[in-house]
Amino acid sequence: MKIIGLVICLLLSLVAKVASANSFGRLGSADILTIDGVPAVCTPKDAGAPLLVGSVTVSEGYILNPGSWGITLQEGALPLALKPGECVSFGSVPEGFGIDRYTTKKPPLQLEVNKTYLFSIYDAYKSRDTYTGTFCVSQKADGRLEYREYTRLHDGATLIPSCDTLKHRKSPINIAPWQQ
Repeated sequence: MKIIGLVICLLLSLVAKVASANSFGRLGSADILTIDGVPAVCTPKDAGAPLLVGSVTVSEGYILNPGSWGITLQEGALPLALKPGECVSFGSVPEGFGIDRYTTKKPPLQLEVNKTYLFSIYDAYKSRDTYTGTFCVSQKADGRLEYREYTRLHDGATLIPSCDTLKHRKSPINIAPWQQ
């Protein structure tokens, strides 16, 4: 009887371990690039396999009820297969996708200087598999916008660009230090 109880406990613990092993999915770091003057979220160049994209979102950081932009795979359409290093740009709507019509308290998302944004891409079939990247917007001397990525370091720290929202929150003028 003890052996049967031990076997049952062992089997239950194995089932619990397998069930929880993937319950949170994969959360990977995306790369943020500028493509044709707009930010783009990219799968890492060292990703093992293509990501079958089900949705893409961008939302402002550090605020409640942020404005957002997103696209979602339409019913019956095939997902976009992003190979390692490939990107989806803010504002683009690939074939088979439609713009999300979120009900928010804000108008559609407009990227602004010295504000921080979270850019995410989600797997079509494993919605908990996600690549995310954070960036803020700065303005160059010639007026062009620059999308500066927050860099995650191997020790868990993050390099925060100078255009980070929190750095400018108490400033009477919300401009970057190099523009003063």
